[in-house]
Amino acid sequence: MEKDTDKKMTMDLTINIVGQLKGVPIKNWWNKNDDLKNILDCIKNSQLIMFNQLDLTEKKYEINTVENVLDFIPQINVYSNSILFNINEIEDNSHNKSVQFSLSPEDFSISIFFDNGNQKVYQKMINLLWDILSTLENRWVFAPLSNILTTMKFPRIKPVRSNNTLTSGSLINMMQEDAFLHLPQLESEGIHKLISDKLPQDVQRETKGKFAMIKWCSSISNEKEVEKALVKREKWIYENIKLDLESNFNKYGDKNLFNVSSLNKITEENNYFTYYNPKFKIAYKLYVLDEKNGIDIDNQKIINSYHKKGKLKNGLPINKIILVTTNRKNALLIEGQAKTLGVYKVFYIDTNLNLWDMHPKGSWIN
Repeated sequence: MEKDTDKKMTMDLTINIVGQLKGVPIKNWWNKNDDLKNILDCIKNSQLIMFNQLDLTEKKYEINTVENVLDFIPQINVYSNSILFNINEIEDNSHNKSVQFSLSPEDFSISIFFDNGNQKVYQKMINLLWDILSTLENRWVFAPLSNILTTMKFPRIKPVRSNNTLTSGSLINMMQEDAFLHLPQLESEGIHKLISDKLPQDVQRETKGKFAMIKWCSSISNEKEVEKALVKREKWIYENIKLDLESNFNKYGDKNLFNVSSLNKITEENNYFTYYNPKFKIAYKLYVLDEKNGIDIDNQKIINSYHKKGKLKNGLPINKIILVTTNRKNALLIEGQAKTLGVYKVFYIDTNLNLWDMHPKGSWIN
């Protein structure tokens, strides 16, 4: 019998399995050997999803056995030597359960989606991950992208880094000793630490042959514990693995929002503001300040006046005022003063006319 917590605590779960064929690529291998059948058998035997519908994009077919699926595979249109198809469970319309397949001559990827996974489903996913890898290990190498993850929100670390092969939100990471030799040296060395180095308390490493499963979270029955596990994982990865910054963050943790060319430039004479966002009714002032005195008295009075009036000279409404400085140092200098004047935020602009936010929206650890 399932525990009450299992019934109450559910979350979206996705299991991803990425395999690369050893040796020479084989065109249409899915029609020439039993590998696809073995994969399908593992999924069917896991009882994670009922085989009800085969979705080939162009058409949908009713199915109920692995053989039904295999019968239709030769009919799938091949694009660039690859095929895509989905298997859906349609018995319960209130939930989404599906398997997405992408097969090519040299590799495959499988994603199984659950929008209401509980602890029982989570354990079945873990078992399925082991089953597929152990079944195919003689002919396939499995990438570090093989994992079980959730899109549950959790506090992040600034600056955000690109996790590359170690997707953010992973509850389980599956490693294979020789699967990441093609990666850059620093990233490869960092990932190898997951296989051999000491891990944080309560993180489990289970090994079978060349495989190592890292369980950042053993149970998903408690949301707070899942969040703690995801935070712990991100901290460890940032501290131990060399990762590039995400393209919209800089080393300070500031976020690149957008280019000012996407805003309406205010062209009327004698108008105090520089840009306007009509959707959100935000007025932007590109402000070149006196670094010794911050926002001078005259500008303070003008900002106060517009803040009280709530509209531009041309009558357009203002919900928020944002000051834009020419560099980060100046933005830091005046943000406290600007807040007392009712300014929503202070951004700074770079040489490419991109706006940067020093306090981006989100839940952050730091």
